[in-house]
Amino acid sequence: MVLYGNRAYEDALLELKNTAEACGFVSLAAGAFIGEHSFSGKEYIIARNRPDKADLAKAFAFGQKMAELLESIQTLREISPLTVPGQFPYKEAVARAPMDFIQVTDDCDGCGVCIPVCPENAVDEANRYASRSDRCIYCCACIKTCPAGARIMKEGFLKGIAKMLSENCSARKEPETFFASR
Repeated sequence: MVLYGNRAYEDALLELKNTAEACGFVSLAAGAFIGEHSFSGKEYIIARNRPDKADLAKAFAFGQKMAELLESIQTLREISPLTVPGQFPYKEAVARAPMDFIQVTDDCDGCGVCIPVCPENAVDEANRYASRSDRCIYCCACIKTCPAGARIMKEGFLKGIAKMLSENCSARKEPETFFASR
């Protein structure tokens, strides 16, 4: 299962399926669900409040259907290989240059809420809670959790991407699910 921000999940399901199968797992089902994009914020909205109740109902139905599939078979040999969208070989990963895109405004009161939410420990408490661009993965968790609204995207490339995504990826997309057949 993958979660994406309402733009595209590209080869994510295929990569996940291939990786799992290379480790000896058998893929029975896959799903691509939508979550609020990490660049979504006050200024640019991208899949805000997703997953919502409708998404969660579809996730529940996905789990039920997977359970029914498992209960209907005696061995894994009874099912056909799972087919999911994607292209192999995968696109080459593009090396990201560090970008200093988060500004800490004077509204920062030093509460430190931003520190534990950063998955890369990129918030530098000793440097007025500035983000270390050599560690930042652009997840924006620190921006979203700042109670003072003191962490914002600076004008520049990534804010331009957020604007473009808001303009072009705001139409609601629905979760997609895939199941192996008997």
